[in-house]
Amino acid sequence: MGGDCSQLNHNQFVGLGVDAFIKHFIKTLNLDPNREEELTTLNNDIFLEIAGEEVEVFPKMLDLIKELDKRNVPMGIASGSSQGVLDLISKQNGLDKYITNIFSSELVENGKPSPDVYLYAASKLGIDPKECLVLEDSEAGVKSAIRAGMQVVWFDFLSSKNEELKSQVFSYYKDGQDSFKSKDILYMFQ
Repeated sequence: MGGDCSQLNHNQFVGLGVDAFIKHFIKTLNLDPNREEELTTLNNDIFLEIAGEEVEVFPKMLDLIKELDKRNVPMGIASGSSQGVLDLISKQNGLDKYITNIFSSELVENGKPSPDVYLYAASKLGIDPKECLVLEDSEAGVKSAIRAGMQVVWFDFLSSKNEELKSQVFSYYKDGQDSFKSKDILYMFQ
């Protein structure tokens, strides 16, 4: 393809979605912008192959989802990943039994950190964004949810240095999900 992929820092793209990644990829590696659709398809195909073998839902999250389902709490997934990837991961991990509302940023004009995908999800679920609680693992996703006017629980696997953003979330787990317990959230849904 040409170019040096070592110029790309994976962590800066976590949560942004395919569109933002491909645009940056093309610019950084000085590729032909007309290849955007081709590279997006290639990226999705590769990720589908990887997701089919490796992506698992954290057990603590699956337990939380099951408990929220028992309490009839409306749930949705709003992600920067492609719809095909989201559907595959949902089915393979059994999430489709509990969450049928799955929204890719492909459905909106702007991906994260724009609030579009979260506002779209809230609209489709018929819920006021102020009443939504978002579980996020990326800085871009946290910014997106906050801009949508939602409360955020941040599972920070990448050790963000953004102290201002950390101060804006409902709850922050600096070690990802290691110290998380479902009861930290379930009390809100009595």
